Amino acid sequence: MRGFGTRSPPPFVSHETALGKCGCRLLLNLVGNAVKYSQPGGNVAISLKLLPDAAVLDVSNPGPGIPPELKGRIFERFFRVDPSHDQRIEGSGLGLNITQWIARKHGGDISLETGADGLTRATVRLPGNS
Repeated sequence: MRGFGTRSPPPFVSHETALGKCGCRLLLNLVGNAVKYSQPGGNVAISLKLLPDAAVLDVSNPGPGIPPELKGRIFERFFRVDPSHDQRIEGSGLGLNITQWIARKHGGDISLETGADGLTRATVRLPGNS
């Protein structure tokens, strides 16, 4: 059976899958970043779409966004968009790198975009169980 059936929960939903605790870390990293970098009073939106061949997780927030010239570096270890390493925002610059590693380790990938709507959106796509 291809895709997600009643006996094959999507990778983000079940601790019984190979993703397990890594899926929780992936989700916590993305939501944590969205909360940290959201505008004051902004909302963080989380959605999970279960497609026949994949699970697609979107986490979005209104915030400063990612300057186009830095987009290629956003998944580098220890990289932070704010060059001053603003001490008001905790972090080591490892979260997105770890998140990308988890997604790729499980056959998926992650993208990060800032849209014309002012939202920064992280999208993780993981293949469904075959």
